[in-house]
Amino acid sequence: MTTDDKDVIRNLSAQNVGTSQIMEYLAIQHGGKQNVRFKRKDISNLIATDNGRLKGVDVHTTLMYFHKKQEADPEFFYSIDADENGIVKNIFWVDGRARRAYQEFGDVVTFDTTYQTNKYSLPFAPFIGVNHHRQSILFGMALLKCETAENFGWLFETWLVAMYGKHLHAIITDQDPAMKKSIEMIFPKTVHRCCQWHVMRKANDHLGQLYHQMSGFGEELGIVIIRSLTVADFEKGWMAMIDRYDLHDNNYMKVLYNKETSNDLHKLSILDGTFYKIVSH
Repeated sequence: MTTDDKDVIRNLSAQNVGTSQIMEYLAIQHGGKQNVRFKRKDISNLIATDNGRLKGVDVHTTLMYFHKKQEADPEFFYSIDADENGIVKNIFWVDGRARRAYQEFGDVVTFDTTYQTNKYSLPFAPFIGVNHHRQSILFGMALLKCETAENFGWLFETWLVAMYGKHLHAIITDQDPAMKKSIEMIFPKTVHRCCQWHVMRKANDHLGQLYHQMSGFGEELGIVIIRSLTVADFEKGWMAMIDRYDLHDNNYMKVLYNKETSNDLHKLSILDGTFYKIVSH
């Protein structure tokens, strides 16, 4: 990321332009996304580094709020991670009801850092599950300084302590490599799957030209990913699609298949059923 790139990002962020729109603007400036040497999360991390230091009255107010919550709810849990200068980096909190609910419904959890609507542009990271009524339920929340393996590692370890050491059966995230690295370290026996929505969204970002140029490609890609019920179905459908649209030399399709993502893709179609099956039992 060049100095000019950083200046553009900071100026646009100051005008409340979102990270996705900033990335689109930079892609135009660089002559296409393939020429941008960094990702959207690098933009988020730069903004968070500039603006994400909680200090003074905000930290005091937060601590006072947590203390009041603990007085009313003895099982309320929170943890604050500070750097060597005492500046707060990450904050995690969860109430007693959510901690108890996790013991019953915490086999499968989704974890996401999509939202950055607070004034510090800090990624908001909720742990979300599904109860016996198929309703979404929160299992904890965090504000992170930036999306790095170190910060995710701190959060996952803290969350595990809050949940009385009970490990997950499965966790669903986006395709962020920092998350993946931390999950492998903290939850080595947990099944890690990529979120279908994120997979399809990124495919649309990278393959948008093919969607317009090749009639039926987008629909077939969705069918292969979403409707394949077995590994064999996925492999057969994927290779047929590659042959039909002559995509053997397409770099993104190679990356999507060759990395561990391919292992996730052919299981995404049964993920929702597995999720509810685990919860219901």
